[in-house]
Amino acid sequence: MIIYIMHFFSIVFKMGITASIAAVIVMVVRLFLKKAPKIFSLMLWFAVFFRLLCPFAIQSSYGLPNPLSNNIDYATNTQTPVTIPILPIIEEEYRNTANVSSITAPNTVLTVSNNSFSTPLNILVYIWFFGFIALVLYGFISYMLMKHRMRISTKIDKNIYETDRIKVPFVLGFIRPRIYIPVWLAGDELEYILKHEQTHIKRYDYLFKPIAFLAVALHWFNPIVWISYILMSRDMELSADENVMKQAAYDIRKSYSSSLVRLSSVESDLFIPLAFGKTGVKSRVKNILNYKKPSFWVSTVSLIIVVGIGGFLLTNYKAKDIDHSLAWANSLSVDNVQSIEMVKSPSDRDNQYKKFSSEEFEPIVKIINASKGQKTNTPDELGSTIVLYITTKDGIVHTFQNLRNTYLVIDNVYLSADSLWLENSFKNFKGDSPLPDGFFERVTGITTTYSLTKLGKNGGVLDSLSPLDGSYKQLAESIVSSYMLKSTISPARDINSFDKYYMLRVTYSKNNSNETHDYYIFSIDGGTYIQNGKDGPCTNIDIELYNHVDALF
Repeated sequence: MIIYIMHFFSIVFKMGITASIAAVIVMVVRLFLKKAPKIFSLMLWFAVFFRLLCPFAIQSSYGLPNPLSNNIDYATNTQTPVTIPILPIIEEEYRNTANVSSITAPNTVLTVSNNSFSTPLNILVYIWFFGFIALVLYGFISYMLMKHRMRISTKIDKNIYETDRIKVPFVLGFIRPRIYIPVWLAGDELEYILKHEQTHIKRYDYLFKPIAFLAVALHWFNPIVWISYILMSRDMELSADENVMKQAAYDIRKSYSSSLVRLSSVESDLFIPLAFGKTGVKSRVKNILNYKKPSFWVSTVSLIIVVGIGGFLLTNYKAKDIDHSLAWANSLSVDNVQSIEMVKSPSDRDNQYKKFSSEEFEPIVKIINASKGQKTNTPDELGSTIVLYITTKDGIVHTFQNLRNTYLVIDNVYLSADSLWLENSFKNFKGDSPLPDGFFERVTGITTTYSLTKLGKNGGVLDSLSPLDGSYKQLAESIVSSYMLKSTISPARDINSFDKYYMLRVTYSKNNSNETHDYYIFSIDGGTYIQNGKDGPCTNIDIELYNHVDALF
């Protein structure tokens, strides 16, 4: 469960960072639109709350820069741009298992944790999640209480209802919104109020504001979001006030502001999403008294500004310049190639690897030169892949990879490429031999060692094999590879409750630094499974692999 919550939180957090930047920009622009109709400021808030709720945005060379871009280029090592096609290095302890670096993982060794439930980060994520649930429940219960309270009311015209159970007017409902007014309202005051509430309905404010509240609940830990919600609500009310005065046949500023002050002094015990006279009374009265019908040019210039800035806020910046990895691929020449090797997975062990002769370089280089595609984020699920390791004469190992005939991956940069081109380009790449011993250590500089321990009740050690080498090491690699290729995962099992299970420990070593990761292999209810750490997700494992492990002890 924690894995899914953390993955969700990571998405929310990234959206919040970009949306906060957009919100600050709107706050600044709002100052320059002080004399413009407030509808234009309100339009800009749409972009902010869209950012808070939507994890996707259109790419453009004109859009908002994303300081936490998901693009994989942040992990690219320009000195040794190598991809590890077998090592299951976890990128971060809170990332979704589908995003682990496996057959297509970057060559970045990052911190691994075997206890994903006890870190301070996880505690904070749980606090965020329960805070979000609490706010959503609060909004829902408040709405249902209002609906229940308004069941006794009198219809006076179309969607207008009168009741003695409220003290301030408001709009209630999502599909057929109704205007509820106190029984004591009458005359011009009632006319102003109805026009104000009808403006909210015509502009779909009764839908937008609850959606904005959902964004606040999702990002409740972010003070900028709360400020944005308050300012958006204020602009919504100011805009509705302006619309009432715009429709008036004569100057109603004094009488309208008096009605606003009178209603704002009435205390209400209801949580009302769109209530007349309850938001920023002082600023609304000031705006009403200073109101002048905008000229054509003021409205036109304001609209141009809002459209331009809105487009900027709704899109993500994408540089026009070609990515450096794609540029390398397009400019590669045969004369600069020292060697080309291939690893294919999944594949029979005897056909997993091939080293190409120099006579085969030219057609391969032509394929690499034809590389193109749109830079994209790391896919949520990994799978079958063919990886070419191109060592250039300057000693740098580059990777060129087809991931599921969907993505072209060049030096850890993911590109969404034409699937037909990928399939045709790679269809003749076939392995002809087993993977050479020490292959990944050679191309990555990372040494991998394996140990296998047989455990009993409560983790008691029954037997141990360490380090694994030869056919035992190949078995360990097959087990890890099998796990990483699975896209279907299940919640963690209580490992300590088993009478017998196995721990496969993988140790990655580079530059005198070691990182370890544990996999637990067990059988239960006739099925055989492998689990990522004690608290991580588990998935099925082939019974043949399990039997091989069981036979070692």
